[in-house]
Amino acid sequence: MKQDASYDILNGIRETQQRSPAFTLPDAYFESFTNRLMETVRAQENDTDALNVALDTASREMPYSIPRDYFARFRVNKGERVIPFKKGLAIAASFILLATTSIFLFTQKLQTTATSQASVTATVNQLTDEQLERFIQPDEALLRDQPVPAQAAGTPKADITTLFKNVPDAELSSFLKETAEGNEDIFLN
Repeated sequence: MKQDASYDILNGIRETQQRSPAFTLPDAYFESFTNRLMETVRAQENDTDALNVALDTASREMPYSIPRDYFARFRVNKGERVIPFKKGLAIAASFILLATTSIFLFTQKLQTTATSQASVTATVNQLTDEQLERFIQPDEALLRDQPVPAQAAGTPKADITTLFKNVPDAELSSFLKETAEGNEDIFLN
């Protein structure tokens, strides 16, 4: 098994520490540590005179102080751009209002578009075949009043067979089947 280079480095450090440790403790240091600590604490509790002397000699003056009326005289330089709290709050409220309004209007528009499409579809589905035929076919009185556009000389008439010449039969039959759904008047052969 091949050993990693980092493993060799760590082993070298361990061996060096074992031969000449950088930090050493006296023998049985941790075994007697708690007893020595408790003896020191008890000795200081009993010796209140040293504590009283230290407290009596300590200065009672505050180490940090500010001049009188410091905050009353404190002013912000007019050159700095500081936005007052109320103005900042008004700006934040206007952004929130703008965001919620735009979200509401966007979702409302989507809902009205969907509802209007559904209502148009429902209205068309309620129409009878006769009403649809009257809508599709122009009124004869209107046709009589309008002049018939003259065909330019030398322009061949468009024949229906030439229009459907390049359309495959499968596409024509699928188109006719789609348009004939729900209409018993059209029969396909």
